Amino acid sequence: ESSKTVAVTLLPDLLAEADETFSLELSGAGLDPVVAQATILDDDATDPAPLPPPPTGDDFDLDFTLVNDWNSGAQWSATLTNLSGEDSDGWALAFDLPFEILDIWSAEIASVTGNRYQVDEAAWNGALADGASVTFGFVGNAGGVTAAELEQEADAEAFFT
Repeated sequence: ESSKTVAVTLLPDLLAEADETFSLELSGAGLDPVVAQATILDDDATDPAPLPPPPTGDDFDLDFTLVNDWNSGAQWSATLTNLSGEDSDGWALAFDLPFEILDIWSAEIASVTGNRYQVDEAAWNGALADGASVTFGFVGNAGGVTAAELEQEADAEAFFT
């Protein structure tokens, strides 16, 4: 065999960070090892999309629930309740976390600036009637944080369109 394709799966993120490199050493019977080096270019946006102005008053409720904690990471669910007095065709949240989100479902990360995340609705769960709730989940890269601590540190803002 004189050639081989090696597939490397990369998981996207929205963190502005330095480019990363990795090496792959190829060796076989009777062959001298060959080292290939590749660079992963960080092409994440550095300027997040602007959020609409925040609502005034208590137009929402956001509750975090710790689903599973394994010390080096944790799984969370977040429930957003629309208390705006109006039905909404879309929603977004902005909140601070003391860790990085590694995976998210039922929502999309729109931007990350420092430890502040903007999370938007998924393609299928944007409509949110007044009084209704939507839940999304995520995995973070740190454990040992309680739901009460997370809610206190979140400094959350909700946006309904």
